[in-house]
Amino acid sequence: MLSLEALETKLDSLIGRTSDTPRWLTIDAAESYSGLSGPSIRRLIRRGTLTAYRPIPGRVLIDRRQFDTVILSATAPPTAGRGKRRPDGGAARGGCCTY
Repeated sequence: MLSLEALETKLDSLIGRTSDTPRWLTIDAAESYSGLSGPSIRRLIRRGTLTAYRPIPGRVLIDRRQFDTVILSATAPPTAGRGKRRPDGGAARGGCCTY
């Protein structure tokens, strides 16, 4: 669980970023805004974690407020093999450049 200070820092950073950010984001804009990849955002939509709005055919919009809530509610630590390093400095699976 996040400490109160960590949550406050996250909220402050989001508030600072949202002043110039429109409420509705395309998937490309959501990628730039959050640092998540397009496939990750589409996966959140497919799982029902994030709602996609389609005002016209071919245009997908995401509510930035809901997107912020989804990001802030993600408190799970990285699992082995996905961004988590082993104590010996190698990758969780296989390692790099071991021939």
